[in-house]
Amino acid sequence: MTSKTHSRALLAVMFGLLAALFFAPHAVYAASSASFYNGVTSNTTPSVSTDGLIARSLYYTDASGQTSNYGYKDNDTTQMNRSIVDIDTYQNLQAVVKVTNLSSSAVSVNEVMQLPLTHYVNSGSNADLRATGFIFSSTNAGTTIKLNIGGLNGGSGAQPAAHAYAAYQAAGQSDSEMRSISISGSLAPGETITLTVPLTLTNPSGINLYGTNYVPLTQYLLDHKTSYGNPRTSIRFARQVLEQGTNNSILGSNKKYLGVIINPDGSYYAIPQDEQNAMPTISKSDIYVDNILYEDRHSATVNDALYTGGAYYIDLANIKDAMKDLGYSVHTGNSNRGLYLNIPGWQLAVDNDLADDVYQEYAYTSRSTGALQIYASEGSTDSVVLNENGVTPLYTELRKVVSAHNVTITANQDTWGITDNLDSIVDHNDNQVTPAAGSADARIKVVDQSGAVVLDTATMDATTVAQKAEEISKTPGAYSIMYYYYFNGNAAAAGNDYEASKTVILTVKSDTPAPAPTPEDPSNPASPVKEKKAKRKKSQLPNTGEELLVIPSMIMGASALTAVGFMRRRR
Repeated sequence: MTSKTHSRALLAVMFGLLAALFFAPHAVYAASSASFYNGVTSNTTPSVSTDGLIARSLYYTDASGQTSNYGYKDNDTTQMNRSIVDIDTYQNLQAVVKVTNLSSSAVSVNEVMQLPLTHYVNSGSNADLRATGFIFSSTNAGTTIKLNIGGLNGGSGAQPAAHAYAAYQAAGQSDSEMRSISISGSLAPGETITLTVPLTLTNPSGINLYGTNYVPLTQYLLDHKTSYGNPRTSIRFARQVLEQGTNNSILGSNKKYLGVIINPDGSYYAIPQDEQNAMPTISKSDIYVDNILYEDRHSATVNDALYTGGAYYIDLANIKDAMKDLGYSVHTGNSNRGLYLNIPGWQLAVDNDLADDVYQEYAYTSRSTGALQIYASEGSTDSVVLNENGVTPLYTELRKVVSAHNVTITANQDTWGITDNLDSIVDHNDNQVTPAAGSADARIKVVDQSGAVVLDTATMDATTVAQKAEEISKTPGAYSIMYYYYFNGNAAAAGNDYEASKTVILTVKSDTPAPAPTPEDPSNPASPVKEKKAKRKKSQLPNTGEELLVIPSMIMGASALTAVGFMRRRR
């Protein structure tokens, strides 16, 4: 291979690598395609009776073979027995009960499989699951198990398992009226029986996907009780909450949180755009998710799927840090919220620092935002709709603590006081705070254009503060005026433990007008000197049209140099 050929090959490889770098697809966290959401502490193992003789599996499944969480007693917080059925992905839902004899001897059984219809409350918003058939199987061809399939108005009566469904139909009972199946008899050693009931959702368009109405499937045990009592598993129907125009969870958005201020009527307005620009980008590390009744709280970094009817919690630390020097904080109070029953592990929201008297987390439900009113700005009547038309899907409420504005005065003509730039500072009770020398709650610091601190109410007495303010008003320049609020009453310590601050500018103009430029001064627009220079410069250009070739030539040269330099850097 010649040197020239080698160089060409090397260039080809380099450009190929660059193309791969620039055009490689980014990792995308797509919506889950699973039929069931079982939480991050899923439970799909059978329950075993206290005597160790019987194992039971009670669950929902569908055509994919996936299952819901298995049945356990509802108030056992160590076992997850609730699940979500994704209404957009599941197919051919079924209820299943398996009973297994774990022993080497025959074991009697006496229990009832209670179908969803047993617990159904007739309401348009509740899911109405009805049977569409029945299947029985056993690992023992000679099983002696008997079944009694019950409907709303009768049933099969106790029948050999293989004949029970036909007897139910012969009694004039419809599949949609099937409520329960009683199981009795004796299981042979190692025998497993399986009862499968296909189900159909009769009201898919009418159910409330934002509710917490779970549909139970229960195994009522008359003997061989498990250590968890009568097993129950429950499901609710929901769909994933996605960012508009994508197949990704809204919690995985790369947009910024929307900062809003609450109005007295409960509506919100968005903060100004220049302040919104400082809001941090939505981060899954800030967010916790709970889709299943307080039992599923987990970081969105583990699983960012959010379902209708679920909740999410935003840790406010990054938002507070980003906005504190723009005069904002978050709501006051304590965000620690446990379930009113104080059940271990059932946590709503947390607050690890109660001393700061501000929320650590905000809690949100994934309910429809139709009733949420956010205006585009303060006093505006234009609405902002979250997760539509490119608008961020998540908002966070801010509290305006310090408000101030820029001021311009003329030296030796205007006076200036330390609160002249200040609009307001409010404490945690919404009371006005007035800064002064030695104030416990507020501090004012003034920095001149060289970066020197020329006034600080935390370190100066009232006389000195007044003297410095007067000096500032007489000395032309641009001054940074910094207003701080200390929730802890520690302003005099001049530390960084303030809750919020706002920096604005005081411009002190000179009281001496600038001298007018002389006729010969080149800065004078009418200067003959400037005019002569301009004419002379113009006359030096050739009038051949060649100047039109100068710019493309320069661009091509610069591009070549840039490409070489870039490749060198990549090497």
